[in-house]
Amino acid sequence: MPYDVGLFMPARWVEHERTLVSWPCLEWAFATGHLEDAKAEWAEVIRAILRFEPVTVIAAPGNRDEVVNACGASVEVFEIPIDDCWIRDNGPIFVVDGAGGVAMTDFGFNAWGGLNEEWANDDALPERLAELLGMRRYCAPIISEGGGITCDGEGTVITT
Repeated sequence: MPYDVGLFMPARWVEHERTLVSWPCLEWAFATGHLEDAKAEWAEVIRAILRFEPVTVIAAPGNRDEVVNACGASVEVFEIPIDDCWIRDNGPIFVVDGAGGVAMTDFGFNAWGGLNEEWANDDALPERLAELLGMRRYCAPIISEGGGITCDGEGTVITT
C-alpha cells in the first residue's frame, strides 16, 4: 500500500510538475456534431496552461498530429487507447513521498456505473501510463473516480 511506504496524496493546490489531459476522440461523448467544437475548446485550455507549465495529452492512437497542430509543438502527446476524455475521473492519482518520489494509484473505473457502453480502455489507462513512464503503480481494490476525491495533503480526504 502507498501509505505503508511513506506515500501520500498531495493537496490539489500544491505545485506540480505538469498537467495531464485526455483529447476528445468519440462523437457519442458530445452532443451530435460537437466533437470538433470540443476539440477546439480543449486546445484553447491546453494552450493557456502551456503558458505556465508543461502539458501531456493522452490521445487515441493516430491523433498525435491533430493534437500538436491544435495545441502547439510544446505539448507532449502520448498515444494510448482511450474511450472518453475525462482523465480527471479515469486517470491515476499521483502520490508522493515528500522527497521527490512519485507513484500512481489505479482505482477501478466503470464509466460512472456503466453510463457509457465502452470503458475498458479508460479503465486500463493508469496501467498503460505507468508502463510508459516506468512508474510504480498501486492498484486500489475499489471503483472510484478521481474527480470525486480531494484532500489537503495532511490526511483529510473529502469524497462523494
